[in-house]
Amino acid sequence: MAGFPEIGNDIVEKVLYDPETSHVIINPKQYFSKIEPEVWNFEVGGYKVCERWLRERNGRKLNSDDQTEFMRIVGSFKETLRLQQELDSLFPQIEKDVASLIQTTEQQKL
Repeated sequence: MAGFPEIGNDIVEKVLYDPETSHVIINPKQYFSKIEPEVWNFEVGGYKVCERWLRERNGRKLNSDDQTEFMRIVGSFKETLRLQQELDSLFPQIEKDVASLIQTTEQQKL
């Protein structure tokens, strides 16, 4: 689960992602931890959502609700990616089943 472990001024001064540590750095002392690269790079409408969310708050202090909201966003993307992977693994079987159903339906029409 993502965290915000360091005490500081909570002001977003810059937004940098470090894939080696899985940290999203917001100022010289503070960062969000445990942000996986695939979550950080998750895009909607061509935008990296996590990065954009933080950049829109540049120069602003993140209160506890903001911190919680960001961590919820991270958690929801992590779950979305897990579900997408699960669905992708099921797709070949679904494709076979649909093809078989179409073939059976066409044979019944004859």
